[in-house]
Amino acid sequence: MNYQGLFDGEELLALARLDIQKGSVDAALAKLKQALLDSAAPIEAALETARVYAQLGLRHKAKPLYERYLSERSGDWDAKFQLGMLCFESGESLEAMRLWDEVLASVPVHPPALFYKGLWLAESRRGEEAASVLESLLRQVDSENLYFGRTQTLLRSIKEGTVGERPAARLQ
Repeated sequence: MNYQGLFDGEELLALARLDIQKGSVDAALAKLKQALLDSAAPIEAALETARVYAQLGLRHKAKPLYERYLSERSGDWDAKFQLGMLCFESGESLEAMRLWDEVLASVPVHPPALFYKGLWLAESRRGEEAASVLESLLRQVDSENLYFGRTQTLLRSIKEGTVGERPAARLQ
């Protein structure tokens, strides 16, 4: 459906968020793409569209939208982490590390960034550094945190020497 003229960018963003909550990704994407055509749309429309594209595995479409959003909201550490994940999953590991290090410079206890930094170090055969990062994560989060168990599993793999290509798949 063409929503142009019927809803403004802010309204389309709000409606798209409702669609996402309901699991209607196709309807959300249609609204988000229309919102992006509105020059007055909130910059968050770019972020939501990037997230939908990432969910759909369309990384090449998600990346410029994350970058567009971050050009205006450089202090959104969660979005910066998500862009790092997108880079990591696309094989751009050094760019992912650069982004995660930026996150950690401002938010030293960002469990996802610490975990994936440790994972990258482990995959890069830098086990001692990885273990140090991961052990600091365990000291800083409670056992109910999602990354607590994943971190323990990854540390075990490092100590057993079984960290291979993409052990994250085993951890999820």
